[in-house]
Amino acid sequence: MKVAGNVTLPWGIRASGSLQSMAGDPQGTAALNVSTPSGIATAWQITPTTRYAANCTGPCTPGALVNPGMTLSSMLVPLTPPGVESFDRLNQLDINFGKVIQLRGKMRLEPEMSIFNALNVSTVLAVRSLNFGTASYQQPSSILQGRFVRLGIALKW
Repeated sequence: MKVAGNVTLPWGIRASGSLQSMAGDPQGTAALNVSTPSGIATAWQITPTTRYAANCTGPCTPGALVNPGMTLSSMLVPLTPPGVESFDRLNQLDINFGKVIQLRGKMRLEPEMSIFNALNVSTVLAVRSLNFGTASYQQPSSILQGRFVRLGIALKW
């Protein structure tokens, strides 16, 4: 969804803004990390020496080998189906204020101030890895740029 509008305020100041709200992209897409295969969401890379954690609960034996008969050098075990996990919803508000100042003849001065990401949200756009059990698992690698202000002036003749 995207909503935009503008209004003229007293003293000839014009204000405009736009609000966009988009659902988060699904995790496991090719844009995430080149080491994560496309279409794989959270996965666990195991080797013949991978052991269950000491605090493992459930149908596993703490400290035991995950796959004792494994002959491959490594194997990627999907833990969630593709498309189930997604990034946070992106909500962004951008606002702009400006004024037209008439100078001599046809000359005009148009100062403006824009505030991008006025809500200052830091939505996660990408993660370093979806490989469960690694230090970089679900660690943000890209977030929405924080609030910033742009000042501008245009001289038209």
